[in-house]
Amino acid sequence: MTKTKSQDISNFKGCITCRHGHFVEDLPLGGECRFNPPRQFIGRDNTNNGRHFVHVRFDDWCGKRINEVSAETVAKFEKVRPYLSSDQAYIEAERALLSGDFDLSLKLFEPLYQSGELSMDMLNKISETLHNSPVNAPDNGDLKLLYVTWLRRAADMGHPRACYFYAITLVSKDYSLLDEALSKEYLLKAAELGYGTAKKKVESGVFLKIDFDG
Repeated sequence: MTKTKSQDISNFKGCITCRHGHFVEDLPLGGECRFNPPRQFIGRDNTNNGRHFVHVRFDDWCGKRINEVSAETVAKFEKVRPYLSSDQAYIEAERALLSGDFDLSLKLFEPLYQSGELSMDMLNKISETLHNSPVNAPDNGDLKLLYVTWLRRAADMGHPRACYFYAITLVSKDYSLLDEALSKEYLLKAAELGYGTAKKKVESGVFLKIDFDG
Protein backbone atom coordinates (compact mmCIF):
# COMPACT_ATOMS: atom_id res chain seq x y z
CA MET A 1 0.00 0.00 0.00
CA THR A 2 1.36 3.42 -0.96
CA LYS A 3 2.03 5.71 1.99
CA THR A 4 0.42 9.15 2.02
CA LYS A 5 2.39 12.23 2.92
CA SER A 6 0.49 12.39 6.19
CA GLN A 7 1.64 8.87 7.05
CA ASP A 8 5.19 9.80 6.09
CA ILE A 9 5.35 12.95 8.20
CA SER A 10 3.78 11.26 11.22
CA ASN A 11 7.03 9.35 11.77
CA PHE A 12 9.26 12.43 11.58
CA LYS A 13 10.52 13.52 15.00
CA GLY A 14 11.43 17.13 14.23
CA CYS A 15 9.93 20.20 15.88
CA ILE A 16 8.14 21.19 12.70
CA THR A 17 5.70 18.32 13.21
CA CYS A 18 5.14 19.08 16.91
CA ARG A 19 2.06 20.82 18.28
CA HIS A 20 4.36 23.07 20.32
CA GLY A 21 6.46 24.13 17.32
CA HIS A 22 5.71 27.50 15.73
CA PHE A 23 7.13 28.10 12.24
CA VAL A 24 5.93 31.05 10.18
CA GLU A 25 8.68 31.77 7.61
CA ASP A 26 8.21 31.02 3.92
CA LEU A 27 11.04 28.50 4.27
CA PRO A 28 10.63 27.51 7.94
CA LEU A 29 14.07 26.26 8.90
CA GLY A 30 13.87 27.95 12.29
CA GLY A 31 10.99 28.59 14.66
CA GLU A 32 9.95 28.64 18.30
CA CYS A 33 9.14 26.00 20.88
CA ARG A 34 6.03 27.08 22.74
CA PHE A 35 5.88 24.25 25.26
CA ASN A 36 7.16 26.63 27.94
CA PRO A 37 6.23 30.33 28.32
CA PRO A 38 8.61 33.01 26.99
CA ARG A 39 11.78 33.56 28.98
CA GLN A 40 13.62 36.78 29.63
CA PHE A 41 16.78 37.00 27.58
CA ILE A 42 19.77 38.92 28.93
CA GLY A 43 22.51 39.78 26.47
CA ARG A 44 26.25 39.53 27.11
CA ASP A 45 26.33 43.21 27.98
CA ASN A 46 23.63 42.60 30.63
CA THR A 47 21.02 44.42 28.62
CA ASN A 48 17.47 43.17 28.73
CA ASN A 49 16.55 41.97 25.27
CA GLY A 50 12.98 41.12 26.11
CA ARG A 51 11.17 37.82 26.49
CA HIS A 52 11.49 35.09 23.89
CA PHE A 53 10.37 31.56 23.26
CA VAL A 54 13.13 28.98 22.86
CA HIS A 55 14.45 29.06 19.30
CA VAL A 56 14.54 25.70 17.53
CA ARG A 57 15.48 24.32 14.14
CA PHE A 58 12.78 22.39 12.25
CA ASP A 59 14.56 19.03 12.79
CA ASP A 60 15.31 19.54 16.49
CA TRP A 61 13.20 17.43 18.81
CA CYS A 62 12.80 16.52 22.48
CA GLY A 63 10.83 14.19 24.72
CA LYS A 64 7.96 16.66 25.05
CA ARG A 65 7.06 16.40 21.38
CA ILE A 66 3.39 15.90 20.53
CA ASN A 67 2.98 15.03 16.87
CA GLU A 68 0.55 17.10 14.85
CA VAL A 69 -0.25 16.33 11.23
CA SER A 70 -2.19 18.91 9.25
CA ALA A 71 -2.24 20.12 5.67
CA GLU A 72 -0.20 23.16 6.74
CA THR A 73 2.38 21.03 8.58
CA VAL A 74 2.74 18.64 5.64
CA ALA A 75 3.30 21.56 3.26
CA LYS A 76 5.99 23.03 5.53
CA PHE A 77 7.66 19.66 5.94
CA GLU A 78 7.87 19.22 2.16
CA LYS A 79 9.61 22.61 1.89
CA VAL A 80 12.28 21.82 4.46
CA ARG A 81 12.89 18.16 3.55
CA PRO A 82 15.96 19.06 1.40
CA TYR A 83 17.48 20.81 4.43
CA LEU A 84 17.55 17.76 6.69
CA SER A 85 20.89 17.26 8.39
CA SER A 86 22.88 14.31 7.02
CA ASP A 87 22.22 12.27 10.16
CA GLN A 88 18.50 12.97 10.12
CA ALA A 89 18.25 12.37 6.37
CA TYR A 90 19.95 9.00 6.84
CA ILE A 91 17.52 8.03 9.61
CA GLU A 92 14.51 9.08 7.54
CA ALA A 93 15.85 7.37 4.40
CA GLU A 94 16.47 4.07 6.20
CA ARG A 95 13.04 4.18 7.84
CA ALA A 96 11.38 4.83 4.47
CA LEU A 97 13.40 2.06 2.81
CA LEU A 98 12.34 -0.53 5.37
CA SER A 99 8.71 0.57 5.20
CA GLY A 100 8.67 0.17 1.41
CA ASP A 101 8.51 3.87 0.55
CA PHE A 102 11.27 3.59 -2.05
CA ASP A 103 10.54 6.92 -3.74
CA LEU A 104 11.13 8.90 -0.55
CA SER A 105 13.99 6.67 0.56
CA LEU A 106 16.03 7.05 -2.62
CA LYS A 107 15.36 10.80 -2.82
CA LEU A 108 17.03 11.09 0.59
CA PHE A 109 19.76 8.52 -0.05
CA GLU A 110 20.87 9.95 -3.41
CA PRO A 111 22.47 13.18 -2.09
CA LEU A 112 24.09 11.16 0.72
CA TYR A 113 25.59 8.84 -1.90
CA GLN A 114 26.77 11.75 -4.06
CA SER A 115 28.51 13.32 -1.07
CA GLY A 116 30.22 10.02 -0.18
CA GLU A 117 28.32 9.52 3.09
CA LEU A 118 26.99 6.00 2.43
CA SER A 119 29.00 2.90 3.29
CA MET A 120 29.23 -0.04 0.91
CA ASP A 121 27.20 -2.05 3.43
CA MET A 122 24.34 0.45 3.22
CA LEU A 123 24.54 0.49 -0.58
CA ASN A 124 24.26 -3.29 -0.54
CA LYS A 125 21.38 -3.12 1.95
CA ILE A 126 19.52 -0.72 -0.35
CA SER A 127 19.97 -3.03 -3.34
CA GLU A 128 18.94 -6.11 -1.33
CA THR A 129 15.80 -4.40 -0.05
CA LEU A 130 14.82 -3.29 -3.54
CA HIS A 131 15.40 -6.78 -4.90
CA ASN A 132 13.45 -8.53 -2.13
CA SER A 133 10.51 -6.16 -2.28
CA PRO A 134 7.09 -7.82 -2.81
CA VAL A 135 6.49 -5.34 -5.63
CA ASN A 136 9.56 -6.56 -7.52
CA ALA A 137 7.33 -8.17 -10.13
CA PRO A 138 8.70 -9.33 -13.53
CA ASP A 139 7.14 -6.34 -15.28
CA ASN A 140 8.38 -3.73 -12.81
CA GLY A 141 11.20 -2.34 -14.95
CA ASP A 142 11.70 0.82 -12.87
CA LEU A 143 12.39 -1.12 -9.69
CA LYS A 144 14.72 -3.49 -11.53
CA LEU A 145 16.68 -0.54 -12.87
CA LEU A 146 16.98 0.92 -9.38
CA TYR A 147 18.12 -2.45 -8.03
CA VAL A 148 20.86 -2.75 -10.67
CA THR A 149 21.95 0.86 -10.14
CA TRP A 150 22.41 0.53 -6.37
CA LEU A 151 23.84 -2.98 -6.69
CA ARG A 152 26.55 -1.75 -9.03
CA ARG A 153 27.32 1.16 -6.71
CA ALA A 154 27.88 -1.32 -3.87
CA ALA A 155 29.97 -3.54 -6.14
CA ASP A 156 32.11 -0.66 -7.35
CA MET A 157 32.75 0.30 -3.73
CA GLY A 158 34.02 -3.23 -3.11
CA HIS A 159 31.19 -5.15 -1.45
CA PRO A 160 31.89 -8.88 -2.12
CA ARG A 161 28.27 -10.00 -2.26
CA ALA A 162 27.29 -7.09 -4.48
CA CYS A 163 30.12 -7.94 -6.90
CA TYR A 164 28.87 -11.51 -7.20
CA PHE A 165 25.22 -10.61 -7.69
CA TYR A 166 26.04 -7.84 -10.12
CA ALA A 167 27.98 -10.43 -12.13
CA ILE A 168 24.77 -12.48 -12.22
CA THR A 169 22.64 -9.56 -13.43
CA LEU A 170 25.09 -9.03 -16.29
CA VAL A 171 24.23 -12.41 -17.80
CA SER A 172 20.57 -12.57 -16.79
CA LYS A 173 17.93 -11.93 -19.43
CA ASP A 174 15.78 -10.40 -16.70
CA TYR A 175 18.00 -7.31 -16.72
CA SER A 176 18.93 -7.10 -20.43
CA LEU A 177 22.58 -6.17 -19.74
CA LEU A 178 24.06 -9.31 -21.36
CA ASP A 179 27.78 -8.70 -20.96
CA GLU A 180 29.73 -11.88 -20.21
CA ALA A 181 33.12 -10.14 -20.24
CA LEU A 182 32.08 -7.61 -17.63
CA SER A 183 30.36 -10.36 -15.65
CA LYS A 184 33.66 -12.21 -15.49
CA GLU A 185 35.41 -9.08 -14.18
CA TYR A 186 32.95 -8.72 -11.32
CA LEU A 187 33.03 -12.45 -10.55
CA LEU A 188 36.83 -12.31 -10.30
CA LYS A 189 36.54 -9.25 -8.08
CA ALA A 190 34.06 -11.03 -5.82
CA ALA A 191 36.45 -13.98 -5.56
CA GLU A 192 39.40 -11.71 -4.75
CA LEU A 193 37.32 -10.11 -2.00
CA GLY A 194 36.68 -13.51 -0.48
CA TYR A 195 33.10 -14.26 -1.53
CA GLY A 196 32.90 -18.06 -1.17
CA THR A 197 30.61 -18.94 -4.07
CA ALA A 198 32.60 -16.76 -6.44
CA LYS A 199 35.90 -18.29 -5.27
CA LYS A 200 34.64 -21.81 -5.98
CA LYS A 201 33.53 -20.85 -9.49
CA VAL A 202 36.81 -19.13 -10.30
CA GLU A 203 38.91 -21.97 -8.88
CA SER A 204 37.00 -24.48 -11.01
CA GLY A 205 37.14 -22.24 -14.08
CA VAL A 206 33.35 -21.91 -14.26
CA PHE A 207 32.23 -18.44 -15.31
CA LEU A 208 28.72 -17.13 -15.72
CA LYS A 209 27.24 -17.45 -19.20
CA ILE A 210 24.18 -16.06 -20.92
CA ASP A 211 21.59 -18.77 -21.44
CA PHE A 212 20.47 -17.89 -24.95
CA ASP A 213 18.24 -20.97 -25.12
CA GLY A 214 16.50 -20.33 -21.80
